[in-house]
Amino acid sequence: MKSVQALSLLTLLALAVTGDNDLDTKCGKNEVWDDCASSCPDICFEPPAELCDKKCNIGCFCEKGYVREYLDGGKCVRPDTCESRLTGRTSFPR
Repeated sequence: MKSVQALSLLTLLALAVTGDNDLDTKCGKNEVWDDCASSCPDICFEPPAELCDKKCNIGCFCEKGYVREYLDGGKCVRPDTCESRLTGRTSFPR
């Protein structure tokens, strides 16, 4: 009987822990959840980082083939859609 109660308690605990994670992993269009993403994501108008730390970053990041619109955020877009209204530069995709 005690083993059934212990198993039930462990099952409820596992469901509670995994249920909370679902809220954190909802990402926007062209984004994916990553538990260990680069500190140097690709960004429109920014050349690829020459030096980048190996620190894991948790959160929503652009899917492969997409870049972040702006240094401080924005949508994930295809590199060929990056346009600069000020300088006419193109993106620097990797």
